[in-house]
Amino acid sequence: MLGRVAKQVVQSGASFEMPLAWAVMTLLGVVMVAIFMYIRFALYKKLGQTVAAAGLGASGVALAQIRTWVSINLGLGGLVLVVILLRCTS
Repeated sequence: MLGRVAKQVVQSGASFEMPLAWAVMTLLGVVMVAIFMYIRFALYKKLGQTVAAAGLGASGVALAQIRTWVSINLGLGGLVLVVILLRCTS
């Protein structure tokens, strides 16, 4: 979406400067995707291996790590909402 807006602005003859709020939201979105990928491809794999090995203690540790990273991602999502609300009120 950012690319399309930038292209349209440049085609109209103006210069495109991305607002700070957009840059912050984009950065937070990329970080959230990276965290999700880590959860999905590293931590879930670890959880599956420990469950298959019937290691209940290790499975609990893996679940705790997943819960921690999901909480961080949720917090970042809340931060995105704060940025949106601040942008809309100013």
